[in-house]
Amino acid sequence: MTESEEDIALAILFANTKRKKRRVDLLTIAKSCDYLVKLYGSKEEVAKKIGISPSMIRQLLTPLKLSENIQLLIQNRDIDSIEIVNQIATIKDPIAQLSFVENLENVMSEDSRDIKRFLKKSNLSMTEARKTIIEQKPKKVHFFIIDLDDDEYNSIIKKSYEYGIEPATFVKRIVSNGLKLNGGFK
Repeated sequence: MTESEEDIALAILFANTKRKKRRVDLLTIAKSCDYLVKLYGSKEEVAKKIGISPSMIRQLLTPLKLSENIQLLIQNRDIDSIEIVNQIATIKDPIAQLSFVENLENVMSEDSRDIKRFLKKSNLSMTEARKTIIEQKPKKVHFFIIDLDDDEYNSIIKKSYEYGIEPATFVKRIVSNGLKLNGGFK
């Protein structure tokens, strides 16, 4: 690559590691990072040049370790979180990686039933599932994960069916009415 290619790679890393909103996909960042590591001889040298830690450089290189199918999803920004990319990379089997990504797509859905299916299918602990859902939820969807005992849960299910509505809608109405009664929505 020429000097201008070095400048482009540096610009991509500077622009996309120094602000919250990235303009390019993680695969492009990984390729730029990889080019600079080869050019400068080490991750540490790139880290010094960019002003980030060597461990961040290692994380930015992670997409290059994944299968082509997952790299394509990263390039298309269907997967656009370095944390999720790193979670996928911890799964060694490419088929299991794809399965994880398919389950993750349910988390990104706006349909609460898809999120429930994700929770049932994943082998994540409640804490890990919460973290994954919160990281990936659509921006206009807000939800709470509530721990209920069996009696509370069954009461909600029973009452919601008595009113002929979905349990989630029933709970939403309870919360909304409670906020209105207590002078909420301020």
